[in-house]
Amino acid sequence: MPKALDTNIVVRLFVDDGSKEVPIARAVFEREIIEISLTVILECEWVLRSVYKFKPPAVCEALTALLGLENVFVQKEEIVAEAIEAHRIGVEFADAIHLLNVDKSDELLTFDDIFEKRAKRMHYPIPVRIPTLTA
Repeated sequence: MPKALDTNIVVRLFVDDGSKEVPIARAVFEREIIEISLTVILECEWVLRSVYKFKPPAVCEALTALLGLENVFVQKEEIVAEAIEAHRIGVEFADAIHLLNVDKSDELLTFDDIFEKRAKRMHYPIPVRIPTLTA
């Protein structure tokens, strides 16, 4: 049976912060079949970027390596892979996840003008638009 992991264990695969948890986390990755939820992936990106100051290329490299592990199953892996590629071209990772997860709407509304502009780089069929009071 797979073991589902929390963010703090996944992050320690990539960051040796000197804590006693690092060797334990790495042993879990070596010994277990692992399931990682989409929400944990989203939080991992945030922790790597905000807490450990990973730049986008390093975040993409870490998450791509995670997807490449044979014993790791990531929820909605294809969406995560597409979000990694969107992040490589300048779209915020969380914004890409939000857009790629849309499946019943014809557009994603936001007040984030940078997201609106960068989402066009993804060439995704669902547009991102800033709503206004006029049609």
